[in-house]
Amino acid sequence: MDRGHCRTLKASIAAAFFACGATGESAADMLVSPLRAVLSEQTTRMSVTVMNQSDRLLDVRAQWLELSATEQGGYAPASPQIQGGLSASPYLLVSPDNVRIAPGRQAAFILHLAPEATPPAGERRSHLLIEGAAAATRARKASLADIPLDMKLGVSIPVLLRRGNGDATARIAHAEFSRKPDGGLTLITDIDRDGAFSAYGRLVARWRQTGADEAEIIGVLDNIALYTDIPRRRAGIPLIRSDVDGGRLELAYEGAGEYAGRNFDAEAYDIEPREAP
Repeated sequence: MDRGHCRTLKASIAAAFFACGATGESAADMLVSPLRAVLSEQTTRMSVTVMNQSDRLLDVRAQWLELSATEQGGYAPASPQIQGGLSASPYLLVSPDNVRIAPGRQAAFILHLAPEATPPAGERRSHLLIEGAAAATRARKASLADIPLDMKLGVSIPVLLRRGNGDATARIAHAEFSRKPDGGLTLITDIDRDGAFSAYGRLVARWRQTGADEAEIIGVLDNIALYTDIPRRRAGIPLIRSDVDGGRLELAYEGAGEYAGRNFDAEAYDIEPREAP
């Protein structure tokens, strides 16, 4: 729910208070869709499609990874203690576990609830690693024997398993500016999460100059998940403006995926005009 609170940020933003980074996964020769899967009592089966965009055969396999979320948006190996209350893979099956895909073609892995599986109420998560390697091939180089190539690539996607009634709530807890070495501006924000399920959406920053009728979008950061194993998520939104002075910054966390059309939270910050030197 939008709360419409108004806060004040100082316009002196020359100092960089935080170092932030974004992590992502991509494989130029292999396109995976979707990059996030949610299974529930209503949706017990999903397919994950893999497209071979290379000019060679790809042998592709799927296997589970158990990862815990970090506050900065990345992942770390889940400890055995965490896995017990987090892992979804004991209740799920993937079929097949490997495929061979010709150039320009696609194949699908099917995710489904294991027969007679009874996961506990709430949300669990495992990550599906989809790993590809060029099928046995050899490259020839002048005056040398044939050289075998084994080019590997991989993408991992979160797979969420939900059971029972639940909801996700999120609150923008903090925001401040960080100046990058190249002079660009980044908005650092902390989002607090609550509820039985994780939240998912995008952060949108809008700037309303004093006296302007409409606000302009100056930054968007997609694929922001607030998982149940962390209470807070920190994110950095690169802004297209290198300076803000005398206006209002409006920040919103907007739902995506199953939360499309929902606004989790919004804040407004008055930016004081800088004093003349």
